[in-house]
Amino acid sequence: MFPGSIGGKIVGGWIQQIHTRKSVRQYQQQLNSQLTGQVMHCLQSPSLLNENQLRLRLLPGEEVHPHLSGFIGSYGKIRAPLYIAAICDGKHQSLLNLGFAVERIVLELTAMGLGTCWIGGFFDKNQLSEELELTGADTVHALIALGQTASQTWNRALKAAAGMSRRLPVERLLPKNFPLDSWLHSNPGWEHILSALRRAPSAVNRQPWRLYPDNNVIHVYSARPKLKNLTGRFTPIDIGIALCHLRLAAEDVGVNCDFFQAEEPPTTEWDYQLSARWN
Repeated sequence: MFPGSIGGKIVGGWIQQIHTRKSVRQYQQQLNSQLTGQVMHCLQSPSLLNENQLRLRLLPGEEVHPHLSGFIGSYGKIRAPLYIAAICDGKHQSLLNLGFAVERIVLELTAMGLGTCWIGGFFDKNQLSEELELTGADTVHALIALGQTASQTWNRALKAAAGMSRRLPVERLLPKNFPLDSWLHSNPGWEHILSALRRAPSAVNRQPWRLYPDNNVIHVYSARPKLKNLTGRFTPIDIGIALCHLRLAAEDVGVNCDFFQAEEPPTTEWDYQLSARWN
């Protein structure tokens, strides 16, 4: 167990951590051995979405910093004392799994009082993977910068510059003219679940997740990116993160959700990803 948990459960619930967590871009450059040990404990048995392989390695900052870049040159370059390297084969289901499992760890770190930041771009994946002596199709597909937060002013400035605080309204995530109010009335707890899902971080804040509610099922899709080469490659990780928020928020409000692949998804307007069913 670690600060922020009692008996293995998160104090205040997952929803509280989802709404508390912010992307942190500047850190104190030291993390004590006790906290480092607790971080390592979080990585030992990640909660997975599927059976695809995922490897997690905790790396010191000095090993990662040479492979990082900023928004423009070195501007916005994130320097943290530790990084989690998320490693998989890059297949679609593996990237969904990565987003799902690593976001849960990010929220556990939030409960510990640590700052975090997802890094999907702005680092040389090939060079870092080579330095880590990865073999086969295994590649570092994401990094999590972590540590104790430094200047809040600088963090807010970078976040504003990146446009990361805006969130799409729920109505933008649903089919046009969907009767949201009546559906929420028939499905208690989902107002909180949808609110938590909206808080999911995503590459350049694209928020690609789209939802198609159908009685006691929500089909999860992704919007098709306008610039696929720039943002589309991050979509599976982003969707995995959103699925993590959905699952954990449902757990908080007592809704038991199971994920499954629908044989005939109800719309082709978006790209189908996965479905959630509850009792």
